[in-house]
Amino acid sequence: MPCSKVQSPARRLLGLTVVVFSLLGLAQGTPASGDAAADRASCGGTHRPGERITCYVSFEADADFTSLSVQFNLHGEEKPRQHGTYSNLILRDATKISARTYAVSGVVPDCMPGTYVLSSIIARTSDDWQHYRNLDPLDLIIENDSPAPEPAKAPPSGSPEVTHTQPPEPNTFPRIRYIHPAPATQSPSADLVHLVRWIFNRPSPCGGTHDQGDKLACLIKFERHPQFTVVVLHFIRDEKRTDRRQSQRLIGFALGTEERKTRGKEDAYKVTATIPRCASGKYRGYVISAAGYSGGDSTKLFFKDYIEGTDYRTRIVLRVKDTSPRRFPTIQSVGNMQPVVKR
Repeated sequence: MPCSKVQSPARRLLGLTVVVFSLLGLAQGTPASGDAAADRASCGGTHRPGERITCYVSFEADADFTSLSVQFNLHGEEKPRQHGTYSNLILRDATKISARTYAVSGVVPDCMPGTYVLSSIIARTSDDWQHYRNLDPLDLIIENDSPAPEPAKAPPSGSPEVTHTQPPEPNTFPRIRYIHPAPATQSPSADLVHLVRWIFNRPSPCGGTHDQGDKLACLIKFERHPQFTVVVLHFIRDEKRTDRRQSQRLIGFALGTEERKTRGKEDAYKVTATIPRCASGKYRGYVISAAGYSGGDSTKLFFKDYIEGTDYRTRIVLRVKDTSPRRFPTIQSVGNMQPVVKR
């Protein structure tokens, strides 16, 4: 058997000192539960399917939600798409740990490998919700070498093929003639302030000044009579500068046909929507998307985006006021450790 060297008293003391300090460091750096330590340091870094991630969401004021979810979306793939099924990661297990802070957890599913960036946070109460966007940068990396997923199944028989190519029939997407307000589809709010404003102002359902929750309705008239299955009018905020609270609100929304029979007078397509909890400011319609068949062929569904200023012109402008209640305070931070909030 090999001979062992005899250590000097000084060397033995040095070794004992290293062991003692290592144990002390381990005791100070490790809480009662190893899983808890991992949770506090998991919102970021590199992860694999099956691992649990916890992110701490801190608000600038007291918050009380029935649910809170944190979503990451795949931003870039470092490797060819050979593994994984999902391109987003949503944490839904929320626990309130203080008046202003929630711990939100979830297990990484079979995600595609790559870098995932913080996309949005959705907070809900018993009767309302708020979609937070444009948050401070935060990303994590997913590694996945699981077996390649099975090829996507062919669409059921009778389902059309969706394509963005140019349709063979040039009249499939005719020019837009006009965009007009549709007849009112709702009565004014019972709230006294909104009722008075409606009596003296009566904003157009397709323009003017509105509050969050107002119903919008526009009629889009095309030349000839296209057979569209869906028409969508997109609005985007036309202002750049804003404060932190407004920057976390939605800056766009869309009006769409609810069903194939939503046509108004003169065969115009009626698009409707309720204004979501978006940021205050001026909004303009910038794209109209349409989908339809070409030449009576129901096996292929074609899409087209009509660009405002190029394919059509409109003076429709919406001015929206953020009336979201203070129970949806501004997000202060999203990160690893429990944020320390100054009271």
